[in-house]
Amino acid sequence: MSKSENLENLALKALKAFRVVSTKPDDAFLLLYVLGCFRHYVKLQFTSEKSSYTSGLALFPNRNDQGELSFTQTRLLLLPNYELPDFLRDTYRIFERRIENFQLSESKELLKKLEDLYLNLPPALYAKAFETLLEKIVKGVERKRGEIMLPSEIAKFLINISNLHGGKRVFNPFAGLGSFGIFLNDSTINYHGQEIDDLTWAVTTLRLDAHDKLNNSSFEKVDSFLSWPNTNRYDLIISNPPFGLRLGKHQQTTEKKYKTVEQFLLTQGIELLTDCGKMIAIVPNGLLYSKSNKGVRQRLIEEDLVEAVISFPGGLFLQSNSPFSVIVISKTKERPGSVLFFPGENYAQPLNNGHYQLMLEDITKDFLRRSVSIQTSDHSRTDEPPFNQLEIDKDSIKSQDYSLDHERYRFEEIEGIELQEIVEVEKGYQSGLIYVSSIFNRNDSFLEKFFRKMGFSQLGEPFDKEGVAKNDYGKIVNQNRSKIQEVLRQVKFISTKDLKNDPYNYSLEIDSVQFRERSHNARIIVDEVVLVTLIGSSLKPTFVSNSEPPFYLHHQLIALKPNPNLVDLDWFINHLHSDSIKRQLALLKKGSGISYLRRQDLLSLKFALPSLKEQKSEMVQATKLYRQIDSLESDIIQQNAYLRHTLAGPVSDLFNAVQNIDEIIREIALEQLPELLQRKLSAKHIFTLENYLEQSKTKAKIIRDTVQRKLSVAQTLEGKKMTNIDLFRFVENYVHVKKDAKPDYEVLFDYDKEGFTDVQGNRYRPKILGNKELLTAMLDNLIDNAVAHAFQNKGNDRIEIFLSTFLEDPTIQTIEILVSNTGNPIDSSLTFDDIKQNGFSFGSGQGQGFGGWFIDQVIRKHKGEWDLIDESGPERLANSDLATSFELKFPISD
Repeated sequence: MSKSENLENLALKALKAFRVVSTKPDDAFLLLYVLGCFRHYVKLQFTSEKSSYTSGLALFPNRNDQGELSFTQTRLLLLPNYELPDFLRDTYRIFERRIENFQLSESKELLKKLEDLYLNLPPALYAKAFETLLEKIVKGVERKRGEIMLPSEIAKFLINISNLHGGKRVFNPFAGLGSFGIFLNDSTINYHGQEIDDLTWAVTTLRLDAHDKLNNSSFEKVDSFLSWPNTNRYDLIISNPPFGLRLGKHQQTTEKKYKTVEQFLLTQGIELLTDCGKMIAIVPNGLLYSKSNKGVRQRLIEEDLVEAVISFPGGLFLQSNSPFSVIVISKTKERPGSVLFFPGENYAQPLNNGHYQLMLEDITKDFLRRSVSIQTSDHSRTDEPPFNQLEIDKDSIKSQDYSLDHERYRFEEIEGIELQEIVEVEKGYQSGLIYVSSIFNRNDSFLEKFFRKMGFSQLGEPFDKEGVAKNDYGKIVNQNRSKIQEVLRQVKFISTKDLKNDPYNYSLEIDSVQFRERSHNARIIVDEVVLVTLIGSSLKPTFVSNSEPPFYLHHQLIALKPNPNLVDLDWFINHLHSDSIKRQLALLKKGSGISYLRRQDLLSLKFALPSLKEQKSEMVQATKLYRQIDSLESDIIQQNAYLRHTLAGPVSDLFNAVQNIDEIIREIALEQLPELLQRKLSAKHIFTLENYLEQSKTKAKIIRDTVQRKLSVAQTLEGKKMTNIDLFRFVENYVHVKKDAKPDYEVLFDYDKEGFTDVQGNRYRPKILGNKELLTAMLDNLIDNAVAHAFQNKGNDRIEIFLSTFLEDPTIQTIEILVSNTGNPIDSSLTFDDIKQNGFSFGSGQGQGFGGWFIDQVIRKHKGEWDLIDESGPERLANSDLATSFELKFPISD
């Protein structure tokens, strides 16, 4: 076994022993403090007596003459007359409460493992051991604390591209665990870091010591907003601030007000750079294109400060699926007048656990080469860029609203015309008491369409006379305002969730839409249009015919009127579902929690437009194929239903027949043949007739019950209506109901804050097409199985439910429910396919195992996927007592 593998094993053993002593995950950081004490030869001992010594480190025992560890149930005290290093004394104040609450009665194994870990540490490997233990601890607490450990490959890459050399000054605000500080490879570089969280600051201080970086470092426990340097200048400012953190009033210390931490960092950071200084920041992708950050981008581009934007995929961080970017700002750019867009996602190597690892050597070498061409505002290039790098000049970026989104400049060149050339945008009209007279007076045509569709008879005289002269409409409206307002209240409000997402069944019937309160900026539409949405992964094109009544339009929808001389309606809607449009949308739609499309980008979608005749011919073939597929699917459903119903009767008869045979033998045949039940087929056979009878009865009952239950469940599934469900609110309410029932176990609920926040900082509430009754039954099945077969009834049983959103691929947004439980893990010999099988049992007493099969059927009905995570296996979260997790993924419908 290598030294690194041995260190990792020792670290895992120490954490395992720690879980016996403490159930609070973040208490595990105390182990790092212990290593720091060992490293600096801080001598510790147990005492159970009151002492006049200043209380200090309550951690380690002495060995007796026989070399055995001795223990008491009280804490340890620092021996007198010993000089404690300043950083250990300062960090001790952070750990003091944890030390005082630490129970030593069961800690013998823990202390032994910690001592083994330290005694096996050559000085050169101390930093490696510290990093190994820190990584394992952070994995176990980051969901609780929001602690994110920057992968070492990313930190090293950003340090490498900074090109720092001796004597330079580095400022690291919002430093977190100080990854940038520990990977500075020149001992003469002066590092200045800031971190506000007490525990994070203490751990980072210990980490800097582990890497021998304390002597030339200044690491402050302060709020970077309130303690921003005023006089110092730095050669490098580098930071990974908390994504999207919104500033409170107490943090607004400058005349200019900032909404987010990124705006503050980029704007104020420029002022702290030396004349040759550089700033490197990890930022959420929303900063690169959102309207709220346009001012920051505009200044950076106008002053020609952006040297590079490096894009990275989700999954590089331990507990985040959100993609991110790195923005490099330089006062002395190597290539003025342009911005380098570098695809970091090309250097992300997939791991077995679904995450990625950055290929450090390759990305560093290729980025520093930077042998790329420049693309100008007319989209011409001097040569093809290697490695898929791209350099864009300032004018091109200005023309794209100062967007720094690299995908906008990789837009696929498509032969054809833009959407705006074949459609007209129907804006509609605002309505309400203050608009009725002014708008209706200006647009008699609109007024006539509106009331013809709503029905003249609803207003009575004089509207029941269809021969009203146009120039009389204004007067009539003014005289009948209350009646008109009553009619307006009957108009329905159409939003994204009402739209269809089917290239063949795309017509909307307004009468089928439920009444709901309209938004204040909704506009009324009276014409025949195709509606598309600007949010979500699909346009959801939906046709509203002239025969439908007027409706209010949500501001996230756009009403289009295709030119009938250029496009066939069937072809147009079908093409809006095409792969070509999906690829364009994948480049243009933005947002981590909810993707959205700018209006001007929608109208710039490219169409390879065939003639009308070719369009109609294409749709005849496509419709024919669609009907054939639909017919096959219907046949399969009918055959399955036929099979279930066909089996139900014979299986029930078989069960009754076996029961009758048993009864005949026992009540009639045994009178003449008393030993009949004990007879065997031959001496070589093990089982008796009685054994075979019991087996037959048992198997027949299982078959009968299985078919009957499957028939019942299938009928239940098929009969459930699917509607749009706010899954966040549904799960939140589900957990509340579970908690109110006061079960014998704990139920915890949490969610990915970034994934459920849109680019404006508002709560994002994604919806899925589903059925609440089925989803409730599905979650009940998962929890009931945990209660029956996993929980150990020791008073610490727990269910955790965690929600997150991410892109399953460039065109599909999903929402994930992670349901985890403590206790016993599922038998490692069982596969996930076993669990999904009809008839499989999770454990004893589970009946015929419909739990897993039923869950699978519910998820299939919801067009979702699910998977099993063995939390007791090698990919488990460190310092976690979870046993099993189920990942349930559903496509977002809007």
